[in-house]
Amino acid sequence: MGILGTVSAIGTALGPSLGGVLVARSDWSMLFLINAPLGVLAWLLAQRFPSVDRQFTAEVKPRFDVVGTLSLTVFLAAYALAMIPGRGKSMCHC
Repeated sequence: MGILGTVSAIGTALGPSLGGVLVARSDWSMLFLINAPLGVLAWLLAQRFPSVDRQFTAEVKPRFDVVGTLSLTVFLAAYALAMIPGRGKSMCHC
């Protein structure tokens, strides 16, 4: 969790800054030329070094979590609908 949080914070802090420098010093299409090789590298590394939980034995096969997927879909849809502005009366009396 710590590594994930650290990498996410670094990416959030450096991404816009480095992207702005790259766009300011060259054309905006350079963003695609930078991201394409990084995406290919990430895909190759993910294929080469699978995580520990993806190393399944012949006896244990992962099953698709139908209940979890359906509940995630329902809750995300409800959240998205709740965040749409202008539906119903506003709670703010400003």
